[in-house]
Amino acid sequence: MGTASLVTGANGYIGSHLVDRLLAGKDDKVVAMVLKGTDESNLNDAKKSPKFSVVYADLMDPASLEKACGGIDTVYHLAALVTDWAPKELYTRVIVGGTRNVVDAAIKVGVKRLVYMSSLVVHGLGGHVDADENTPIEPVPFFPYAVAKAEAEALLQGVIKEGKLEVVIVRPGFDIIGPRSATTFVELAGTLEKGRYAFMAGGRKLITLVNVKNLAAGMAHVGAHPAAAGEAYVITDASWTHRKYAEEICERLGSVLKAVNVPYALAVAIASIMEGFARLFRSKKGPVLNRYRVSIPRNDIDFTPRKLLSTGFVPPFSIEQGLDEAVAWYKARKSALAASGENKP
Repeated sequence: MGTASLVTGANGYIGSHLVDRLLAGKDDKVVAMVLKGTDESNLNDAKKSPKFSVVYADLMDPASLEKACGGIDTVYHLAALVTDWAPKELYTRVIVGGTRNVVDAAIKVGVKRLVYMSSLVVHGLGGHVDADENTPIEPVPFFPYAVAKAEAEALLQGVIKEGKLEVVIVRPGFDIIGPRSATTFVELAGTLEKGRYAFMAGGRKLITLVNVKNLAAGMAHVGAHPAAAGEAYVITDASWTHRKYAEEICERLGSVLKAVNVPYALAVAIASIMEGFARLFRSKKGPVLNRYRVSIPRNDIDFTPRKLLSTGFVPPFSIEQGLDEAVAWYKARKSALAASGENKP
């Protein structure tokens, strides 16, 4: 028998892929929760399905959340403040407060399960090899997004203990690869297409990757798996060195990688200065470098999906397929923007 699912943040990069996955599954109804006025183009294909509908709601508006959750069996909560530059108070209000509001609404109207999109950044950036869900929660204090995600997880652990709502926590690979990634991957591909890149530690450190379609499939899997309630799952595909990751993208772009190596001490000093100026001038747009960005390639970030695979989940795609699709989408986007006269990468 089918179920009804609600996806918050459904018109975003990951949310739209999750919507596609759920529509291809056994759900009778898939509802996309969208913040009114935001771009819905990622949902154009989904809107062709008779099982699909859109509801407009706001994480800060409990009444709208109750309406969105009505008649829903499983809520996939992805909506958040996804940026590495914003005031700490805003992260806390949107990520922690918004999650509390979704939980309260879900409990009030009788939702059975909530699947929460967290992040591997809750484990910190101090170096991890073959790490798993039991790795301590130790977010770096200078990255308020990570701190807020850890606080939201702590809130959800309390909900699990109360037993009023089934909760599953998901922590995806550090880089999520596939089409529609209009920020992170566009920036990375644009830099690599010019042949420019700066490594730390010679690009030898590991970074955990996941195909966005496998992430969506994994979330749908734990959303339906009976034994997943109360558990946390890492969803990853592979861990590559930063150099291999850059080389794989360059190969698909047809560009030549001309990289330099930058010492961490120099990079973090420059990032700290840039952050200082951005705060001094109250910049809404973050600096090109910040301490979070330069901390990522300093140490290994390698996590295993063994726990998820032990539930019988089989990733339907490879990481290479994700890169193929991401680069093809990037090229098509670039051509469309050029044809329209927009000067964007």
